[in-house]
Parts: sequence; structure tokens; C-alpha cells
Amino acid sequence: MAKAWKPAGVPEAGRQPWIETIAKDSQVKVDQLMREAREGHSTRARELNQKVEGLGEVPFRFSGVLLEGDRVVMLGATSGRWRACSSG
Repeated sequence: MAKAWKPAGVPEAGRQPWIETIAKDSQVKVDQLMREAREGHSTRARELNQKVEGLGEVPFRFSGVLLEGDRVVMLGATSGRWRACSSG
């Protein structure tokens, strides 16, 4: 299960699991990134639309990185700023 992640500018009350901030049309890409990372493959960056309070859906470029066990960290960038969040 993804841990809560708060994009800059989102009030504390807006916290929710990261996967729930990803637009429905991008969910398949999240599944692909997670599967590729867990299989030990290098993931190519994919554009995912992330819901950001006050801005609507914002396109990010995300890649998945496998850590210990089957834990994957998703790294995302928009406007040249990188963000990281745990995806379980």
C-alpha cells in the first residue's frame, strides 16, 4: 500500500495515499512501472497525470526504482523539479 504523500502547496488535510492522487487514465502506467521495477528491469519514464489540489491534473514524468525486497520508489519530475514517493 502506498504511503501518504503531500505535494508542495497542498494543505495538511489533503494528504492521501500517493496512488490515489494519480488520475484514473494513468493507473495502467503505474501498474506497468511497478511490475517492471519489481522484475528488476530499468523502467523508462512515463507521463502520469497527478491530481493536485487547486491545479487539477498535472503531468509528471515518473520512473520506478526497486529497493530492498519488493519495495518500489517512484521518482517524478515536473517543471524540472524531482519528487519521490514510496509506492509500497
